[in-house]
Amino acid sequence: MICHIHESCPGCSLWHLSYDQQILLKKKKLSELLNVNPEKIDFLSAGEYGLRTRIDFIIKDKQIGLIDHERNLIPITQCLQLAPRLQEAFAVIHKNLFNVKIGTIRLRYSKYEKKFGLWLDFANVDIKNLLIEKTQIDRLKNDFFIEVGQKKKTISTLETSDQYKLTDPKPSLWFETYEQVENELHATPLYCAISNFTQPSPETAQLIIKTILNWISSIQIDHIWEFGCGIGQYTLPLLSQQNEVTVFESDEFALDCLKLSLKDKPYLAKLNILLGDFQSIKNLEKQTTIKKSQLCLVNPPKSGLKGFSDYLYKIKPEYIIYISCFPETMARDFKMINQDGDYKIKDIAIVDQFPQTEHFEVVCLFQRV
Repeated sequence: MICHIHESCPGCSLWHLSYDQQILLKKKKLSELLNVNPEKIDFLSAGEYGLRTRIDFIIKDKQIGLIDHERNLIPITQCLQLAPRLQEAFAVIHKNLFNVKIGTIRLRYSKYEKKFGLWLDFANVDIKNLLIEKTQIDRLKNDFFIEVGQKKKTISTLETSDQYKLTDPKPSLWFETYEQVENELHATPLYCAISNFTQPSPETAQLIIKTILNWISSIQIDHIWEFGCGIGQYTLPLLSQQNEVTVFESDEFALDCLKLSLKDKPYLAKLNILLGDFQSIKNLEKQTTIKKSQLCLVNPPKSGLKGFSDYLYKIKPEYIIYISCFPETMARDFKMINQDGDYKIKDIAIVDQFPQTEHFEVVCLFQRV
């Protein structure tokens, strides 16, 4: 299957290549960045398209699409990257486009929720107009749970009238992770807001989790430190493997979601939660006592670890699992951590979360030598 707008759309640039060619291209890029033999790199795929259950689009002047490299909006009416149910949500939005100068929307689909998820990141004046005019929300409320802005406010009606108002954030079951039960992975739902970070697809998330758990089961460690745990996509699987885990996270709402997801689970005794920015060295040195026989798991944003790579260089844990959607910053961080040649790449895998694009997720296990 070929996307009919792939030549102009900035989202997918590799439709002209066969999938086998895409695999070779991505392996070559990663091998050059980390100076590793391409044959050592595992390549994990859940499919060539139709995977996404979460996606962001730009709304501009009553059009929806993506912004190209020249800052022009490329209108989109259908996206083959979307899972079929998310494509249904996109079709509804396309028929009810917002009249805003520019803004971002996020669409979500979850098998655990009866409606789709819609996050509106618009200017305050546009949100105010939506609440007052009501028509747009009236058309969408039967199909969507609607969330607004960086504070994750939800839209609800006043008890005394049919007017709309913004209310406090409400976590719902918008994603899932996996628990290990007798060497098998079982899906379990995760609480989060529509706007919270998750992987774009549960299928590719499962590939990452399975890889991490397989690696950890083959090594001897005393404790796992997870830096930037978010809503707990990796925390629950790590705990289900009977590991003792300490998480460090600055987003208090995400930690509240993690606690909700852990409710009635038998893992709390093995979990220690620290609130704070792990990229702040003062926070780290005050709250952490990482031993060299332990494992650190990091899943930073595109910008990478920043000053935290200096901290890892200093403490030198025996193992580091690094998950990255931007291998360039991962290579930079590893160069800093390994400046004395203390580490080797024990295992490495590409998880193709973004087929038909130049982007990919990397999962790497570094071992101190």
